[in-house]
Amino acid sequence: MSFVIHIKSKKNDAVYAYEVESFRDPVTKQTRQHRTYLGRVSPETGEIIPKKETRHVKKGNSTQAVDSLPTGSNEQSLAINELSKRIDLLQAQNTAILTALKKIADAIANITQ
Repeated sequence: MSFVIHIKSKKNDAVYAYEVESFRDPVTKQTRQHRTYLGRVSPETGEIIPKKETRHVKKGNSTQAVDSLPTGSNEQSLAINELSKRIDLLQAQNTAILTALKKIADAIANITQ
């Protein structure tokens, strides 16, 4: 579901229009919203003045990470699941390393006594 909202700026009394899209986050199982800026709202006519397309990517910035993100919600869900599995694996490895370090610290403490 998507809809348009108008937000008034506190600094300059300008009104800005945003398109709001609601979606369900598969990880947290809660609803979330994503806002996309549409432009300024004309005070005289109430029409939305579209945003200007003047954003440029600086040289040297890597856009490969952004380009490699999946676009579909199903693909995003699969990518999130894969990343969650990877995080779980890394947390298990971290726990194993901490246990090994504690054993080493205990062995050193026994030697020095």
